[in-house]
Amino acid sequence: MDTQASPRFALIAEGPSDQVVLTHFLAAYFRDMDIVANPVQPPSAHVPGGWTGVVRCCASPRVEAALVDNDYVVIQIDTDVCEEVGFDVPRRDPSGRELAPDELAEKVVGFLIAGLAPTVYERFAGRIIFAVCVDSIECWLLPLYYQDGRRAKTANCLGSLNRQISEQEGFSIDPGDKQTSYYEKIVRSKKCGKRKVLEGIADSNPSLTCFVRSLDRCFPHARMLSEPEPAPDAEA
Repeated sequence: MDTQASPRFALIAEGPSDQVVLTHFLAAYFRDMDIVANPVQPPSAHVPGGWTGVVRCCASPRVEAALVDNDYVVIQIDTDVCEEVGFDVPRRDPSGRELAPDELAEKVVGFLIAGLAPTVYERFAGRIIFAVCVDSIECWLLPLYYQDGRRAKTANCLGSLNRQISEQEGFSIDPGDKQTSYYEKIVRSKKCGKRKVLEGIADSNPSLTCFVRSLDRCFPHARMLSEPEPAPDAEA
């Protein structure tokens, strides 16, 4: 992306703090600290967010409208409450087996696609990128602070993140009031807008890996991760 302008993105996310993280990771991916990432949902910190806001936005004309002035739309959602009524994505398959993070992310993508306004995905599939965070976007930040198995956590991530940022940054995040200024401090302190930083963590957390691979499929010239090897044939 060094020789041409980076694409313009519209961001549909649960909240402004999620948009901060997404913007910096997109900047890192494209090596462009001036990348354009326009907030669509919520359009500002003063507009209600949450997963219900994402779902309502997807069902509205706002997705198609966002593609008029932007090249791509990124739709972000957390899975922490995916079994709530109206979300209705189970964490287990019919046999009772707990879904792996990539399997759960795939189910949630299906839910989001089904919730888009009629014909939108059919017409614009190549310009819609999903960022499903299992279980929250804070899980994507853990590899910045941990070098052990906690890098791949998919539960209680904010608690683990708070333990490190309270020690290293001098603050902690209130789960009921995720101030964007705290997330700005995190991404700047850890230089999240740098390609080498994202490269260093891209395969550390399973749902972050899914997001980066989605970018790789849209932008093969900027590819960061290789596709996983297919499972060996059981009959071989």
